[in-house]
Amino acid sequence: MEDKNIDEIFDDEKLNKVIKKGKRKSLIKTVIISLVVLVVGAIGNVFLCMKMSDKANKNNDTWIKLTVPNGYVSRGMYTIGFLGGRVDYKISRRIGEVSVILEERSNSYGIIPDLMITTYTGSGGHKSGEWPKSFWENGYRKMMFFHPKVQYKEYKNDLKELEKLPDEKLIEVALSFDKPYKFHQVVDIIPNSNISWYWVDTFSEDEIKNHKNEVADYDPMASYIRESEILGVSVRHREFYSSSDFKSDYSKFIDELRSVNYEELSKKYMNLKNKGMEDSQNVDILGVIVYGTKEELKPLIGNSKIKASSFGVITDTY
Repeated sequence: MEDKNIDEIFDDEKLNKVIKKGKRKSLIKTVIISLVVLVVGAIGNVFLCMKMSDKANKNNDTWIKLTVPNGYVSRGMYTIGFLGGRVDYKISRRIGEVSVILEERSNSYGIIPDLMITTYTGSGGHKSGEWPKSFWENGYRKMMFFHPKVQYKEYKNDLKELEKLPDEKLIEVALSFDKPYKFHQVVDIIPNSNISWYWVDTFSEDEIKNHKNEVADYDPMASYIRESEILGVSVRHREFYSSSDFKSDYSKFIDELRSVNYEELSKKYMNLKNKGMEDSQNVDILGVIVYGTKEELKPLIGNSKIKASSFGVITDTY
């Protein structure tokens, strides 16, 4: 009996079978664990990416709302990768009751973002002695603004070109004032106009000084403020827009500016705070954006309070 047991112990064939069986069990166990880890990891990655994409979505919405006059994100599509991804979205603008798509952009987000990003930033050009031409991706004009505390060598005056435009078009115009005004004064300056946006003075004294130096050094028709460099309050046109309406809209604007996580915009909020302009009654308004047909905008021609005018989106009225 003892010899038989010893023979079985040293039986190579049986020993190999036992080893193979153990390996199979170990392999199956490893595969099962790997699959569980993979599934759990994939689910965790999806939830994490969804959380990060929500944050990216809020950041994009706030950034566009603050930096694009009357702008908003009209459509967003999110691509999920490993610990990150990409968001493709469209920037739109309201002109009264009409909305147009200005541009499409892509941003990456996450711990390991999708770096394959291509963003179109519009087109334009400049020749000496002519005003620069700058456009959004879809061909709409970008507006120009002129700060009333700066003496420019030349001022844009697109209102004089109104007669050349078709009667049926809806026209957006940026108006720069001759000096800062309070809200109640603006209503008297341009009565019966469809105002959609109020330009707020978020500039520091150093920024104004630098801009004055640029105006002194550059081509007269290359000196202006781009619409991406200013901030303001968007409003939905009502038959009667009161000071209490502006107070409510301005309060929302301040709250967004205060809570935003962009250093550039945080500085703008501090500029307002340092100038005591957190209250809507104290804020300096440097200009507005108005819209309307050619006939509706004609009364603005020759207004002494309007220092400069610049066309923006020109589209159909429907």
